[in-house]
Amino acid sequence: ESACEVLTQDGNVLVVYPVDLEGRLLAAATAVGLRPVRIQYAIDRPGGDRKLVLYDFSLRDGDLEELPDIAIETGQGKFGLDGYG
Repeated sequence: ESACEVLTQDGNVLVVYPVDLEGRLLAAATAVGLRPVRIQYAIDRPGGDRKLVLYDFSLRDGDLEELPDIAIETGQGKFGLDGYG
């Protein structure tokens, strides 16, 4: 609700959330009038499991743009999301 109070019609709010709680996030956002406009998942390694989801919400209507999954490189060719999700 707080995001909706300060968000302009042209504004967006981005939320990173654990993928296993994605349904809860969508329910809460849509209940206050936010609509998803972009989604992207973070995976724990190339070809790995989805751990986090990034949602871009807006007050305006529009088609949902699904971006490709991303793997987070932690350095020197290593990937991980330790401590997340």
